[in-house]
Amino acid sequence: MGFIYRHIGETMNLFGQFLGTPPDVKNTTIGQVDNGRHNDVSYSRRLIERGYQTLQDLVENGTEEYWRGTIDTHVRRSRERRG
Repeated sequence: MGFIYRHIGETMNLFGQFLGTPPDVKNTTIGQVDNGRHNDVSYSRRLIERGYQTLQDLVENGTEEYWRGTIDTHVRRSRERRG
């Protein structure tokens, strides 16, 4: 369960990268296998709280122009290369 909780926290923070807010969180779960290391629930909870705050700030402070813009993600780019 700790791995999933940490994964949610890391993912929330890494979304900021796609929205122009570089994260200061190291990816330790995306693309990884659960090996039982991620059992610090309080750290994972702080990651989720920080990720939520970042996304909330973007929503509250983003201009209309910002939200009408294109968001470039690694997933989209890799799909374009295949197509």
